[in-house]
Amino acid sequence: MSRDIDWFLINLDSRTDRLERMKAVLCKVGIQATRVPAATIKEAKSFELGTEPNDPRQPSPGSKACFMSHFTLLSAYSGTAPCVGILEDDADFCEDFHERLDYLLHNAPKDWDVLFLNAHFHTTPPRYWDNDFVFTGVDNIVKVFGLFCTHAYLVKTSSLSKVVQALDNSRARSFAYDKAFILTSRIINQYCFVPGMVDQIDTWSDITKNVDRKAEVFRRECGPHIFAKSKKDVLPSWQFFVEQNSD
Repeated sequence: MSRDIDWFLINLDSRTDRLERMKAVLCKVGIQATRVPAATIKEAKSFELGTEPNDPRQPSPGSKACFMSHFTLLSAYSGTAPCVGILEDDADFCEDFHERLDYLLHNAPKDWDVLFLNAHFHTTPPRYWDNDFVFTGVDNIVKVFGLFCTHAYLVKTSSLSKVVQALDNSRARSFAYDKAFILTSRIINQYCFVPGMVDQIDTWSDITKNVDRKAEVFRRECGPHIFAKSKKDVLPSWQFFVEQNSD
């Protein structure tokens, strides 16, 4: 089933180092992805984003470029594959990626629009909503309402127009691309596999002009469910959170 995906890799022209690393990673995983040039800060200067009332966070130049890169790709897609797969160029895959991916594709509720391959959401306060996820009754698959980070996800091709329209409508209230998914989580049906199957490596960021240590920060903030490298660390979702909350 994982072969029914049209994969794309978003990568800045200037980041040849990331591209070379991803070529090797994707070859090892067995994914053929089409490289799509990421929007630059200069190109995204006029791309309009906003924020919610009373939210002090404002769209940064980097957030605009990120949103524009993903949004433009999805808006322009005209292929016939059942799913579109989007990867950013700092992706880190688990050891049993295809096994988890096939399980997710086979067992996700039929109403899914987007499947996230990471699991970055809060299980305890502070959360975006009263509950940022709910169990689906299927082991290791949860429905998410407050998932952030968009470095690896699938969009059902038949849902593309719905997803693009919802994201576009949220731009005036979204200071970042992942915030748009959070705001539209009652419109776009979003699910993920727990624990996550794709993480992000620590790498130099052209946006922050520093080394982003996202994996370490988000694991500390959310918990170990965001990613498990090894198959032996994959527990049934309910057991995973029971053990997590008992620590």
